[in-house]
Amino acid sequence: MRQGESGSNRPGDALWWIIAGTLCWTLVRVPDLMYPGKLGDYQLVFYGILFVAGVVLGTCRPEQPWRWALAGFLALALGDIGQLGVHLSQLNVMNVWLHVRAGAGGWALHAVPILAGAYVGALTLARDW
Repeated sequence: MRQGESGSNRPGDALWWIIAGTLCWTLVRVPDLMYPGKLGDYQLVFYGILFVAGVVLGTCRPEQPWRWALAGFLALALGDIGQLGVHLSQLNVMNVWLHVRAGAGGWALHAVPILAGAYVGALTLARDW
């Protein structure tokens, strides 16, 4: 790394934000496609997969691991708000605000295993075995 360049602004960092967001968005959508209406049966496995994804991201980019959970949260938010855009008649500030308020808890809940996994991955690399 060059002097004065922070760890979060390294070349290719934007690509990792896109990878993290896409990974989270995809992992959240796949179980519902495979098992419609039965996500509760696979909840533990699903969160375990999100945790492992966080470990991989934290291991690959251990600087500031919290940003991988943030990338997942933002990807889920943008994906859900984008679904409102399909119905242009519903796309106004109040509907977007209500949608964000209703979905923020779920997006955060999905980001928690990624956050935990990213810190485990980052701390595993930092530790001298």
